[in-house]
Amino acid sequence: MKCPRCKRGRLRQQVSVFVECDAENYSLNKKGIRSRDVQIWGAGWPQAKLLCPKCGWFERLSGK
Repeated sequence: MKCPRCKRGRLRQQVSVFVECDAENYSLNKKGIRSRDVQIWGAGWPQAKLLCPKCGWFERLSGK
């Protein structure tokens, strides 16, 4: 999806992800998130943002 402001950048999205894992698990990288004891419960889409890395434009998806 192209940026509505600069028309050059591809939009990126940022969203919070809700994860359940052991309290000692501090490595939620690609390998750590594939662990058997890690569960992804959902995403915080109401607080998500779209942003353009080229011009800095961003918009919150909730509209607030």
